[in-house]
Amino acid sequence: MGIINFALSGNYKRFYNDLKEISKTNKKPAMIMFVDTAVSTLFFGSGLQDYLNYKFYEKSFKERKTYVTIGNMAKAYKVLANIEYAPFFSNKVNFHKNFSKFTKRDYLSPDDTFENFEKFISKHKEFVIKPQVGLGGTDIKKIKASEIKDKKEFLENLKEKKCFIEELVVQDEEWGALSPNSINTIRVMTGAVNGKSKIIFAAARIGSRENNSG
Repeated sequence: MGIINFALSGNYKRFYNDLKEISKTNKKPAMIMFVDTAVSTLFFGSGLQDYLNYKFYEKSFKERKTYVTIGNMAKAYKVLANIEYAPFFSNKVNFHKNFSKFTKRDYLSPDDTFENFEKFISKHKEFVIKPQVGLGGTDIKKIKASEIKDKKEFLENLKEKKCFIEELVVQDEEWGALSPNSINTIRVMTGAVNGKSKIIFAAARIGSRENNSG
C-alpha cells in the first residue's frame, strides 16, 4: 500500500474528534494539528495513530525523525515479510478461510449465497460488519439483524463495499472489564529471518474510548 493510499484509508472523522479533545488541554487548534499531521505523513511516513500515540503535536521535526512510523514499518516488512503472502493474511475473509481452525468464528463472505446469508442472520441476532481489507477499526460496525429492512439490498451493499460479516466475539468477563466497549486483544508481532519465524514483541491492546469497535 502506497503512502497516498494509506493516507486515504484513515478514519478522519474519529481522528479529528481526537484532535479536538487534545486541543482542550494543549490549546492548539485542531485544524492546525490536522494540517501538521499531513506534513508529518509526507516527511516522516507517519499515520494518524502515530501522530496520536507519539504525541507528535508536542514534538519538533528533529524529535519526530527518531520515531519508527508506519512508513518505516513498511520498509521493514519488505525485509521481514514476503509480500506475496499479503493477500493470504491481510484479506480478512482469506484469513478466516486459511485459519478457521484457530479463529473459530462464524463469518459470511459477500460472495456467498443469499440462502446462506439468511441462515447467518437467523443464527446471529447481532453481528459485525467489516471491510475485507483494513486496519485501525475503520468502518467496523455492530449490526442487529432486526434492523435490516431489505436483506437482498444489504447483501449487495456488502459486495459493493467489499465488506463481510462476522460473528460477535464474546470475551472473558475479567479481560473485558478492562474496557467493556471494546474487544481487548494481545498482538504478537512476528518476522521471518533467514527462513525462521521469530517473535519480535507482544503487547496487550486495550480500548480507551467510550465507544469502540474491534
